Amino acid sequence: FAGMGPAIVQIVPYMGINFAVYDYIIRKQAETGNKMLAGSGAAGAIAGGSSKFLVYPLDTVKKRLQAQSFAQLPNVGTNAPIKYEG
Repeated sequence: FAGMGPAIVQIVPYMGINFAVYDYIIRKQAETGNKMLAGSGAAGAIAGGSSKFLVYPLDTVKKRLQAQSFAQLPNVGTNAPIKYEG
């Protein structure tokens, strides 16, 4: 469960930024009278990209913590067979 704390801390600002940017773009499009499906898709792409860009450092911390815990497991990175003791 390493990296769980940063994962939870990361998702709140990520989704908040994503929804806020998407809503802002959709409202601006509605003001101009543009209600096309392509505009909604573009708004989603811009919102997702901008939120990921802003939250990326937290994602890096999460992934490094998860990789550290994986590297500490026995027999990881070796050719040693896993011994069944059942």
